[in-house]
Amino acid sequence: MKRFLQNPIWELISFEYKKILKLRAFIILYCFAALFSLFSPMISSLVSSNFHRSVGYAAFQSISLDKKAVQRNKGYVTEEILLEIAEMEQNRYRLQSDYSFSSMPEYHDNGQYGIDYQLPYYPVYSFLLDVVSLRPLDYVHKKTILFNLSFSLGSYEPDSLFTEDGMTGFYEKYRAALLDKINETSNLTDAERESLSKMSQSIKVPFYSEYNKTYTSYPDMLSAIGLFTLFLISLMASGIFGNEYAGKTAALLLSSKYGKSKNILAKILTGISGAVLINLSLSLLHLLGYMLIHGTSGAGTPFQFIRDYAYSPYPITAGQSILIFLTASVFVCAAYSAFVMLLSACIKKPSITVSLSTLMIFLPVFFSDYSSRLALQLTYLIPWQVFDYHAVFCNYLYVFGSVVIPPALFYVIFSAFQMIILLPMAGMKFRRYQVS
Repeated sequence: MKRFLQNPIWELISFEYKKILKLRAFIILYCFAALFSLFSPMISSLVSSNFHRSVGYAAFQSISLDKKAVQRNKGYVTEEILLEIAEMEQNRYRLQSDYSFSSMPEYHDNGQYGIDYQLPYYPVYSFLLDVVSLRPLDYVHKKTILFNLSFSLGSYEPDSLFTEDGMTGFYEKYRAALLDKINETSNLTDAERESLSKMSQSIKVPFYSEYNKTYTSYPDMLSAIGLFTLFLISLMASGIFGNEYAGKTAALLLSSKYGKSKNILAKILTGISGAVLINLSLSLLHLLGYMLIHGTSGAGTPFQFIRDYAYSPYPITAGQSILIFLTASVFVCAAYSAFVMLLSACIKKPSITVSLSTLMIFLPVFFSDYSSRLALQLTYLIPWQVFDYHAVFCNYLYVFGSVVIPPALFYVIFSAFQMIILLPMAGMKFRRYQVS
């Protein structure tokens, strides 16, 4: 162990990090990105509406009261609980006089009615709303799996948002609806349908419910975090080889007492570890920002409780979704750093490397044809897309013969493959540098 720690490679890596930390633009941008990652969740949570705030409580106090109300009813969502939610909603509908309906039934009231009848089981209630709104109406039987609607020319007059009949046997109906959603998804292969169906059958029921705002809100601003992360990696990695050319120190470095191999290895390890540290620090600060406001509860609630994912077939919890995202993003960011290092070893000018790498990463997003499955999956391989849950937990899987790979795992495999190819190329390009 002592010999390992005394290896000169650590001294070289430390030297590389010292050079990075002298880059004023990098330090300023990182500090701004870190503050944004930490405080933007806190600010958005404090300014957003919630139940108790609608009746006059201050922002932080209203969040605390909302959380206490939900936590009093945490536990497994049995059919008895679902029937209770249906009864509460029927009572609210009868008592409330101020309501309106648009294309789907939506109550425009978050006051005392919401506190009394929606808030106690709000994670479940919100999920049920998603189940309704994301599921097209059955125009033949004039109903969804949860409630009956009589309608004429798009004007809805519901008896109640949730009915006792709809909640009876809910989990069986929900599993059937999941299978219907999978079968309705266009361009899926038979192998994908089979894999997604198996995944959906593995979703654990009854669902566990508790206050989960930290985990349901976490994906909301990840795209902005991704922009900062990738641009910081560009600034950091572009100078690892490029600054040696720009400062005319490449020849001196390659002839130092440590030799070419150790110097190049130190640079590569610095680029990869730096990318991982940038990604993890900003992503975890983003998570911490939500935890400081909403707490840590909710990791065990189902992934389907996250908005827009009610019909996701992934049998994971909200907490596990963050771990999967972090794993995929670490590999993608490391591969992106390898790409930037190769680019800098070829171009030899850090400023041009930063510009080109940024353009090459983000520009294809704006010219993608999302109507084509192939174009969509290729777009999802752009590093920025790993910061979008829709890409990481997409229903389009990667199929190779009889092998079906989920997107998150494919990110890991594809990124590892990229690093195996790009890193030796970057090292060889720098090793062959000759002084004219």
